Amino acid sequence: MNLEQPLMSNLVLASLEIKNFRAFKHLRIEHLGRVNLIVGKNNVGKSSVLEALRLYASQGDAFTIFSLLQDRFEIAKGKSKHFRRNGNETNQTASSLRYLFHGRDNQQPGSAPIQISPIDTKSEMVSINIVWPNALNDNVKNMLLHNPEELSNADIDTINNVQDLTPRLHVEIYNTIFYDFPLNQYYTSPLDIKNSLPHLHHIFVTAGGLDMEEIATYWDNVVLSELEVDILNSLKLIAPQIEAVNLVGNEGHNGERIPKGRFTGVEGPIPLRSLGEGMNRMFGIILALVNAKDGMLLIDEVDTGLHYSVLPDLWKVIFEVAHRLNVQVFATSHSWDCIQAFQLAADDNKGEEGIVIRLESRDGEVLTVIFDERKLNIAVREHIEVR
Repeated sequence: MNLEQPLMSNLVLASLEIKNFRAFKHLRIEHLGRVNLIVGKNNVGKSSVLEALRLYASQGDAFTIFSLLQDRFEIAKGKSKHFRRNGNETNQTASSLRYLFHGRDNQQPGSAPIQISPIDTKSEMVSINIVWPNALNDNVKNMLLHNPEELSNADIDTINNVQDLTPRLHVEIYNTIFYDFPLNQYYTSPLDIKNSLPHLHHIFVTAGGLDMEEIATYWDNVVLSELEVDILNSLKLIAPQIEAVNLVGNEGHNGERIPKGRFTGVEGPIPLRSLGEGMNRMFGIILALVNAKDGMLLIDEVDTGLHYSVLPDLWKVIFEVAHRLNVQVFATSHSWDCIQAFQLAADDNKGEEGIVIRLESRDGEVLTVIFDERKLNIAVREHIEVR
């Protein structure tokens, strides 16, 4: 045995349990692999699983919580200025937080917390809830959750100015009280939050890809290293003529550096984005993957912009690099081509396990069906619907 190769037991998570989060009253994923593809119909909760993983990896960090709300436009970006009374400002912070909880429209003060952990492992649980001061009457609490615009001027002034009356975001990690975060007008944006909590290393790639700041940071981490080879080889899956890639400053773009490539027979560098969304998507995914060493990589709608013909090679690269760098990968898709390509790569890679997790809604509950490599092989061969 090559002792330098990571073992499958090095996975961040071998299972996952989510309670009271978004669409999930209680979701159990009994078994996870090195590379995990989450599939299912629209609005069944695929992206919510990635959000739960982000919360778990960030240890319930308030910055991440508010970012999730902003990403779905459930809270305004920047400081909220929704309600102005007598020169004072209040916001929808407590009201917006209810969107994170299962049964958001029926969320009440004292409802059960969000809990995320490996299955039946309270010692590794991240728990998130809103703590309501006893001094606030039930009517005010419910208005804060559901109709903050109906609060009186006196209620707003009292809540904002008296710390003991301010609802708090309460996070417990691994059975230890980690922090209480006051929900008043002074804390309305991730930009206001000191992000100093310890995290499990993870990178999230949205369906729209990495932003330019993330690309620059991740590129600087790997430039002139052996990991550049992984990135270049992945780009050759789409454009075999590419010889080199780098980030180049571009006038008129606020100092941003833009990914450009050098191609055989072409004079001068060409922006990767000019070669189509697929090239840009491939670059972002592999750049994130090599930067996620010893952590987790989360990819929403992994096949966005990619032609079905390159998906088997993409998954092959993901399996190989994830194994070598000890990365646990979670991706979402609703494409049969993506599932077939995943199955081929999983079958070829004997060193690590690939798992397909199908989410399906039954009687208002979201359940999981697990396809390990053997079951997935049968499903693809027999054209059994997996999505």
